[in-house]
This record gives sequence, structure tokens and C-alpha cells, in this order.
Amino acid sequence: MQNESRVLFKTTSERYAAVEAAIRALHGYELPAIHAIPFEHVYVPYGEWIAANSTGE
Repeated sequence: MQNESRVLFKTTSERYAAVEAAIRALHGYELPAIHAIPFEHVYVPYGEWIAANSTGE
């Protein structure tokens, strides 16, 4: 039996495709469970932090 872990990645809508592609390329499963949950409301400084740290650099 293989152990599983849930991992949470925070990114912007613009970076989602790159994050999904990286997960698919690195994940060992044929069909990894990848979910996107959009923020309806977010504390502004936190949203700014996500945007600033999701540049892909």
C-alpha cells in the first residue's frame, strides 16, 4: 500500500497551468487529483503575498 499526502500549492490564475503541468510531470500517479479552489474573498495583504511569490522565478 502506498502512503498518500495532500499538498497545497498557492498560486495565481495566470500561473495555474504551469503549476498543473509541473505536478503532472513529477507525480507518480497516472491520474493525480489536482484541484483548483479560487478565492472569493482573501485578506488583501495575503493575496498580494501570493501574487508576489508566484512569479515562477
